[in-house]
Amino acid sequence: MFANIWKSLLTGVVTDDGSRGATPMPERFRGRPDLDPDRCDGCGDCVEACPSRVIRTVQGSNDEVTLVMVDLAGCIFCGECVPACGAGAFRMTQELQLASASRDTLVMEAHLGEGAPPKTQAAPCPPPGPALPVAPIGDVLRERIGELFGGSLHIREVSAGDCNACDLEVQATTNPIFDASRFGIHFVASPRHADMLLVTGPVSRNMAAALVEAYNACPEPKLVVAVGACAAAGGIFAESCQTMGGVDRVLPVNTYIPGCPPRPQAILHGILMTIERERPLLQKLVKRRSTPLRKTPLPSQP
Repeated sequence: MFANIWKSLLTGVVTDDGSRGATPMPERFRGRPDLDPDRCDGCGDCVEACPSRVIRTVQGSNDEVTLVMVDLAGCIFCGECVPACGAGAFRMTQELQLASASRDTLVMEAHLGEGAPPKTQAAPCPPPGPALPVAPIGDVLRERIGELFGGSLHIREVSAGDCNACDLEVQATTNPIFDASRFGIHFVASPRHADMLLVTGPVSRNMAAALVEAYNACPEPKLVVAVGACAAAGGIFAESCQTMGGVDRVLPVNTYIPGCPPRPQAILHGILMTIERERPLLQKLVKRRSTPLRKTPLPSQP
């Protein structure tokens, strides 16, 4: 015991205070891929190399590739497209905060050929809804949770057939480095006590009914966040007959968090985006719950 105490004293405070932004990533960390339309020649080698089948090409009338599409929702950020592209059009970035309220905004498009719009990179479209505040995520999370949830956001995490990689990253949000509990985030054992569902995995057929039951047990407003490539779009299991191919095939999803697995920073960013987007609805619920009940007078004794 004394050895652990001494080690903690020597280590010091490791919790990220959020004022300096995200924790610096290692040099070899892989975020989302980036596609340069100016270098892409439409050869299609990236399509064959992609294990999750999220890269597609569209051919024009003259059998030439006119459009290259990359669906980041199902991308596992493996980086196989980089060495497969002989033209050097793909590169891996360290961008990880990609949470979006719509699958359409997670699709990168590179237009090729004459008449294509000039682009320096095929970045995903900005997500719809209100923009996130510029302040550090932790400060905004603490403020929103205090305003809309009375200072405590209860989350039920459901593993719907995943490999447990996303579960470990969700668990990492509670470690001493990220310490989600300081923002008021707590994980609960029952969906009846949950304000939000975090779902991981492509939703196996054996878990589909249980996931629906967990959703029905949640109180309003039933916020659902799909964590990871499998939950967002099926991932590498999207074409398997034993999976549903993503959470949105079973439940309405408020936010998609890409990644395989997404890091804790990306998960916290997705939780904040969900709260910010549903803030008007949550404010109505808070106002309704704070309205005092009308007291009915007791009947008078004869």
